Amino acid sequence: MRTRLTWLMIVGGFVLQALSYFVLATPLGTPSSPVFSDPRLLYAPVVFIIGVMSVFLAVVVYEVVPEKEAVRENAKKMVKSEEPRRRPQTAIGN
Repeated sequence: MRTRLTWLMIVGGFVLQALSYFVLATPLGTPSSPVFSDPRLLYAPVVFIIGVMSVFLAVVVYEVVPEKEAVRENAKKMVKSEEPRRRPQTAIGN
């Protein structure tokens, strides 16, 4: 699950970046006046930054979200480890 979520965030971030740059910010046509330096949508740079943040946060999601199989294996190990334990012997000899 975490791998799919990570890839979804990475691909979604790159799509947001591409859409905000090529569709929302870049005016179409030949630059003939200073108006062409303004984005078509006022907040297009914010959408681009959200896309960049999404790609970087995908790494955090991958590290924080546990895998389902790993959780199950850890639960099995914990059940097995609840068996009575012997005390370790020391050099003094208890």
